[in-house]
Amino acid sequence: MSLALLLSTVLLSSPAEGVKWAEGSFDDALKKASEAKKMVYIDFYTDW
Repeated sequence: MSLALLLSTVLLSSPAEGVKWAEGSFDDALKKASEAKKMVYIDFYTDW
């Protein structure tokens, strides 16, 4: 039981990476994501 508590404490207390914003065009971002085999997250907002 104490080992599980220790592991969960260590894993949950590790610092988060955060958001790494990219500079450049949308096409550049898609190319970079494709090369890194990662997804692109797009957030749209409006207050119509």
